[in-house]
Amino acid sequence: MDDFVSCESRRLSARVRRAERREESARFDSWAAAAATDLVLGLRQTALARACEFEVGTGQCVLVGDQLPNAMSLTGPWISSVCLSLRASRVFLYSSRVSGCAPYVHLLSLVPGPPGRHERLLSLPGARIFRGPDDGLRLEFLDADPDGRAGDVMPTDLLVVRAFARLVADDERSQNECLRLS
Repeated sequence: MDDFVSCESRRLSARVRRAERREESARFDSWAAAAATDLVLGLRQTALARACEFEVGTGQCVLVGDQLPNAMSLTGPWISSVCLSLRASRVFLYSSRVSGCAPYVHLLSLVPGPPGRHERLLSLPGARIFRGPDDGLRLEFLDADPDGRAGDVMPTDLLVVRAFARLVADDERSQNECLRLS
């Protein structure tokens, strides 16, 4: 009889542990979804401010929106984005996540191809989003990042600066290709 009680006790303990893990996972997923959304909203605000500075400095207008490219027509609580556009070039800052894992933010460069050719897509790693103090968020550099060591805190503004640098480089390359073809 003691073996039966002991076995039932272990089963009950295992069920309780599984339920606690599912509950903790659900809490983490809820935090991760909110953190990714908050980050993208913050990136959008920073991008809008940088777009104004860019226009004053260069006379060129960078549009800030949230449309994903057709090749990434994914929707759901696990992906959100900010789009920067300069003429025909676009760069997206987008967050992605998998249930139970820390979310990431990446850059996606979309450059128009020469006439008769498809657009080119280039995805670049950005940062990992981690839970900071008081359930806030912090960005951390990824492995092999030239601007910091993996695990160090990354300033949010750096992602926007990288997106603008990529956008300008893509635009210049696109303009040069157009000139070469004409």
